[in-house]
This record gives sequence, C-alpha cells and structure tokens, in this order.
Amino acid sequence: MFILHGLKAGLAGVLALFVAEALRLQYPEWSVFTVLALMMVHYYPGSIALKSLFRFVGTLVGASLGVWLMSDYFSSPVLFLGGTFLVMSFASYKLGHLSSRMSPYAYFLAGVTLIIVESTGLTQPDKEWFVALSRTEETFVGIIAVLIITPLFRVRHPRLEFQRLASSAVDQLKNLINAELRNIREGTPSNSEVLPEQTAVVRKLLSLDNLLIAERRESLYFGANTANLDKTRSSLRTLFQAVLDLRQSLVDGKVLSRILRAQLDAAQDLFGHRFCCVDRASTEDPAILASAFKALDEEINRWLRSGELRELPADQLAAYLRCWNALRGIHKELLSLCDLENQLQCPAEKAVIQSDPPRVQRKIDRRLAIIGFKGGLVSVVSLFLVVWLHLPGAPLLPVAAWLALIFTSYEIPVGRPGHVRAFRKLLQTALYGFLIVLVMLVLTPLMSNYWFMNLILFYILFAHGYFASKTPGLAFWMLGTLFLVPVLVVLNAQKPVPFAAIMDSYLGVIIGLTIGVTIARVLWPRLPQNELKEATVRFCDVAKLALGENFGASVSSINSTLSSLPFDIARTTAALGFNQLLREEQTKWNRLIPILISLSAQLPRLASIRAKVGDSQEVRLYLDSFHQDFRSWMEALSRFFRRPENKKALPSVRVLIDGLKQRMERLKVSELLHPSSNGQSPETLMDMNEYLVAADLMQQCGDIALSLRLVEYSGDYFL
Repeated sequence: MFILHGLKAGLAGVLALFVAEALRLQYPEWSVFTVLALMMVHYYPGSIALKSLFRFVGTLVGASLGVWLMSDYFSSPVLFLGGTFLVMSFASYKLGHLSSRMSPYAYFLAGVTLIIVESTGLTQPDKEWFVALSRTEETFVGIIAVLIITPLFRVRHPRLEFQRLASSAVDQLKNLINAELRNIREGTPSNSEVLPEQTAVVRKLLSLDNLLIAERRESLYFGANTANLDKTRSSLRTLFQAVLDLRQSLVDGKVLSRILRAQLDAAQDLFGHRFCCVDRASTEDPAILASAFKALDEEINRWLRSGELRELPADQLAAYLRCWNALRGIHKELLSLCDLENQLQCPAEKAVIQSDPPRVQRKIDRRLAIIGFKGGLVSVVSLFLVVWLHLPGAPLLPVAAWLALIFTSYEIPVGRPGHVRAFRKLLQTALYGFLIVLVMLVLTPLMSNYWFMNLILFYILFAHGYFASKTPGLAFWMLGTLFLVPVLVVLNAQKPVPFAAIMDSYLGVIIGLTIGVTIARVLWPRLPQNELKEATVRFCDVAKLALGENFGASVSSINSTLSSLPFDIARTTAALGFNQLLREEQTKWNRLIPILISLSAQLPRLASIRAKVGDSQEVRLYLDSFHQDFRSWMEALSRFFRRPENKKALPSVRVLIDGLKQRMERLKVSELLHPSSNGQSPETLMDMNEYLVAADLMQQCGDIALSLRLVEYSGDYFL
C-alpha cells in the first residue's frame, strides 16, 4: 500500500513536469509543487478529487486577490500589508476546520497562491498578471496529472478499511471482556496487561472517526451511504463503554457464591459465540443465543425475588447487579453488530439515505483565532523583510514562512508534537538542506540529460510519497521536501548554474522557515502537555454542568460534549512520548483516559437518578449533597490542572465512599430489589451503587492526577 502510494506520487510528478515542459509553461516547478501538496498524505479517491477541486478554486481566488492587491495597493504599504494580513489571517483560521470537511482546503490554497503572487511580484512588479495566470495553469496541470495517475493503481476505499478496523476492534474488545471476567472470577484487580489493549481500542475508535469523515467526503462522488458506518461506530463506542463499566463494577470475586460464578462462566461462553457472529459468518442462530442469555437473565431475577442473595454484602450485591447490567449492555450491542461484515457492505439498493445533520452556528474558536493572527503576522513580516532587507530567495521566503507556521500549528490533532523542539527541527532541516545543496552542485551538470533529471525527480517523489503515507498527519520534514523539489526543477541545467542561484533558493527557504517557526514558537505556542491540561480543565467544567440542575442549558448537548472530550484528550496524548519523561507521562494519561470515558457516562446517570426520585424531598436533599460534593471535587481537579505548582492535594472522597456503603447496607431489603418496582422506588441499592461507582472513579482519577509530573513539563522549556 505504501509502495503504491510512493509510485503514484513519483509518476504523477514526472507526468506533470513533462506536460508543463511540453506546453512551454513558464514555471513548471509549480505543477510538481501541486502534485506534492495533493499527495502529501495517503488520500482516498473521493478525497483526492475534492482536494483537487478546492485546490483549483482556491488558486483562482488567491491569484485574483494577489493581482488586485499588487496592482491597486502596492504603492500604499499600509493598505497592501493590511489587506494581506486580513486575507492570510482568515485563510489560516479557516484551515483549522479541515478535519470536519474538505472545503477549508480552498482557503488554504487561496492563501498560498496570494503569498506566492505577492512575493514574486515584489521582484517583478510588472508581471503580477503573468505570474497569477501561470500559477493557475500549472496548478491545473498538476491536478490533472494526479487525477490521471491515481485511478491506474489500486485505490484505497475508507469503507473497506473501516470494516477491517472495526473487526480488529471487536477482537480486542473480546479479549478485554474475557480478561475482565477472569479477573472478577479470580478476585483480582485489573492488571497492567489490560491497559495496552484499552489504549489500542481507543486509538482504533479515533481512526474509525477519521475513516467516517473520509467516507463522507467520498459520498459527493460515489454515492456512498454512511448511516450504517455511523451506527457501527456508535455501537463500538457503546460496547467499549460497557466493557469499562464491567471493569468498574467493583465486584470482589472472592465473596461471590458458586452459583454467581457459574452465571459469569455461562455468559462468557455465550459471548464467545456472539463475537463469532459479529466478526465472521457463523452457523449459530442469533435467536438461540439471545434466548440463552434471556434464560440467564430470568434466573438472576428469580434469585433476587427469592432473597437467596441477601447473605452477600450490600456493596458486593449491588456491584454484581451493576456487572450484570454491563453484561446486558454488551449483549445488546453485540446483537446490533451481528454479521458486521454484511452490514458494512450495504448494497446500494438497501442503503438508507442519511439526512444531513442540522447546521450548528459555529462560535469563534480562540485557539484557531490565535493561529489566524499568527498566520497574518508571519505573512506581513516576511513580505516586509523581503522589501526592507532585500533578502535572498524572495519568491520562496514568504510562502516558506507561512507554511512553517501552518504545519507546526495544526500538528497536535493528528498526533504530532506541535511546537515542541521546533527550533531543533529547524536546525536539523538547515543542516540536511545544506548537505542537499552540496549534492545538487555535484548533480547539476548531469541534469542536462532529461532522462537523468526525471529519474532523480521520480526517486525523490517516490521516497516522499512512501514515507509520507506512513507518517500520521504532517511532519516538518515534509515541508523541506515540498521546497526541495521545486528548487530542483527550476534549475536550468542546459547552461551553467551559478552557485549563488542555488544558495539563494536555499537561504530563502531556511530564512522563511526561521521566521515562521520563531513567530509560531514564541507567540502562544501549542504544546501537547499544555493542550492536555486545557482539555482536562474543559472536561471538569462540563462535568460540573452535567452534575447541576442544567436549567437553561441543553442536557443532550452537555452529555455529548462530555462524552467527546475524553477522546479529544486521547488524540492529544498520542502527541506525547518524544522523550523519556513524557513517555512515562503518556502511560499515565493512557490510564486516565478510560477512567474519564467511564466518568463521562456515569455522571449523566447520576442526573437521571436524581430526576427519578420525584417528590421524595428527603432523598432529593440527600442526593443533592452528593452532587454538591462531586461538583466541589471537579472544581478542585480543575484548579489542580490550572495551577499544578500549588502542590495542594485533591480532596479525598473516601469519606463519601464509606458513607455510601453504610447507606447501602440499610437498603438491602428484598422489596427494593424486586423487579416489579420498575426503578420507580425513591431510592434503591442500584442507585446508591451508581454514586459509589462515580466516587470510586473520581478517587482513581485523583490518584493518577497526583502522580503526574505536571510542574516539570508545564512550562515552555522544550525549545
């Protein structure tokens, strides 16, 4: 797969250069630049088509804006730089929405084209129309080359990759369920071997989100239905949540009777057959398996009615009931996922058309607004320095500065380290670039042979496509390659190439990268450790809303935000691990994420329990006291992540846990466990157990938070 992508990148680049040379276009390097940008990461056919469309539209808009600003306002520096600042700031801001849809890519290309036209027009002010037209023509040539080459090879389809990844996630969830049931039977706590499996499942759920986005992009051209994919993704998340609930059931296997252990063993055997039905074709009748689980469920209810389980401690009885509820949830989701392969294939005639979600008015994102401001500032500063100091490599310097800021600012959501050690990466790029300059001086005489030139270009593009497809997101080294290839193509080897021409291009790129990295790193840098703390603070703030009365607020919106934040934290956690200290911290965050996922599902349950008590004023006041204590604890956790240097320990919830266990002992009567109550009792053993689980989750969360070395990596130290 990676080799094929490298091959496509190499052939598309050579074809684009050949067509540009055959048509005698003035700047053939821009056609190769377009191929590099389109093949930067391994896209799917619908994505590459959309990307090409928006690239062409963005190029037209950017070229028009560039000609307008250069021709009308170049003689007025304030208006010229002010207009450039506004356009580039807006383009930088809109690019932050690229993860949810493809249209912001047009803003990116408008910004790139504008800065190229302006930087070239600074040295050739009478050719702005010619530069803009050439830029548009060669972009079109690069797009056509990519669209011709891509279908000639096996293409990637997100639906097929979604199916394979979902099946892999189901296998890992099966292993997690077996491990947790084994720990419950043996009376042992969850061991460290479960953590890598949980982390892997979280990463796969995040990858499923990306594949779902890719499939929606393809739907414009291929009519693909995404409703079943969305349903499968949601079912897998719910199944993972049920597995985490199983882990948080607080069941002590040593006090379970022989009958209860037999029930757990029977359930595990049924799940083994059920997982076979999900992952691949099975001869088992799903109805028979569902009847077998129903028989187990009825047997549990019979024991509850008979009072045979009253000899168990109250907290363990409630924990076992919660464990069985988690098993019910697992069974329900496995039923919905039955025959997963056939569900995901979904022939077109059986597809359910998915209606577009209602449009939600976006609020201005502060973090994206900061990136937009820095993008405009970088563009203005680089253009000003080119005119004021007459720096070498003027056509490349401003665009290198802006792309350096864009690449580093949007790295963290795709698992890259952001601005951490940005100056170190810049120095490495400068050293490697100088070595490449020396190699180019040796190879320049040979470049007069077009076969040799195309062969060198193919090898570079092949290597770029191969390693780019294996790299998640955008890496800084891709930026160096993005400028290396146009510099290589622009050299006219049919006549002696002066060393100054090569050095000017090299210095222009390095100076531009230095300007972009410096402004990005010094002004409000994005560091993964700081992003983690900010995301955790947001989680605490939303959790406090979920625990409140929610007057004047949308409960569904709060719960949706609360459930999505742990996965946002998981995305940022992947950006850690670039040194020994943060690798250790990454492991701690990986332990914390499943607890936050469980907590995000547990808090809405508490709100529903409190709403259920109705007119029972005594019980409502009792539950309100717990909600107030939980909100206070969340506020303390939020302050802890905001100001970790205070060294103030989090308040313990052990007192709450002990009080809940005593309350549960008083509630252990058969009437409150009788199923005929239908959960309408003002206070039940299960309800108190939900509060006990929430308190235990908070205690675990606090223990991990206190073990984090936040102060040691909270500053701006990793230059």
